[in-house]
Order: sequence, then structure tokens, then C-alpha cells
Amino acid sequence: MRRTLTSAAPRRMGSALVTVMTMALAGCGEPAVGDLGRTAGVEGVVEVFEAWTGALADGDGARACGLMIVTAARDLTNELGAASCPAAVTALHGSLTVEERAVLASATIHRTAVDFDSDDAARIWHSDVRSTGGPFVLLPGRHKNVTVLCLCDDRWQVQYPAEFRQPSA
Repeated sequence: MRRTLTSAAPRRMGSALVTVMTMALAGCGEPAVGDLGRTAGVEGVVEVFEAWTGALADGDGARACGLMIVTAARDLTNELGAASCPAAVTALHGSLTVEERAVLASATIHRTAVDFDSDDAARIWHSDVRSTGGPFVLLPGRHKNVTVLCLCDDRWQVQYPAEFRQPSA
């Protein structure tokens, strides 16, 4: 005996397909990041840096990694010896003290402290980052003193945290 679909089944399948396609077209494929980083100029840089440090503090690997370019996510993964970028963020989160998480979560940077190399590259010196509970340290035990962001694919993203000699004023 052969079963046929009722007229309601194709409608349900069709509406589910329309919902999935609408979500994809609306950019909902990146729910962890959304429109973060699409703001132009210094506001976009500050927005991404503060969202990224907040995601690191919360152990939100999907969000933190979604705010990084692919090579930065891979470098963080390798540096922390993890299987994936989200796993690296989870490992970092687990290694932080409550105080270190609070410092990361409260990290702010004043827009005048963002150092632009060009229209599509910006540096944030960690000595300029303000936070509650102590001096800002991005990765405890590692000598990272600057975070570089790039305007890549029409979005500000973390390119890499690094160690550089800060220019004297």
C-alpha cells in the first residue's frame, strides 16, 4: 500500500525551507557575531575589541573565534594546544582566575587610544586598555602587549594579539 503526503505536509516543508533560506539571507548563519564589526572606523574597532575580550572572559568560543580572522583563530588554537578555536577559548577561560576574567570582561578602550596604521588596520596597545580589578592582561603568562585588528571582508576583525615595542611619544 502506497502512502501519499497530505496537502499539509508539503506546506510545512515549504515553510521550513523558506524560514531557513530567510535566516541565511538575513545573515543569521553567524549568530555568535551578527553585525559586530560592520560599524565604520574607530567605533567598529572598539566594538569588536570589547566584544572579543568579553567573549574570552565568558568562555564563549563561537563568539570570540567569530570575531577573529581565520589565521588568528588558528594561531590561538595552536598556541593553546587545542583541537579547535572554540576549544582554545574554553581552555583559556578555564585557566583564568575569577579576577582575570573580570579584567577581561571589563576591558574598555577610549576611541582616541586606537592607533591606525591605515584605513584598514588598527592597533590597540594593552597599556591603553582600562579595566576594573587590575592591569589588563590578555593571555596570562604570554608577552602580548598589542592587539591588531583589520578591516577584512567589510568587517573589523581581530588579526592577532602580539608583542611589539610600543613607540615612544
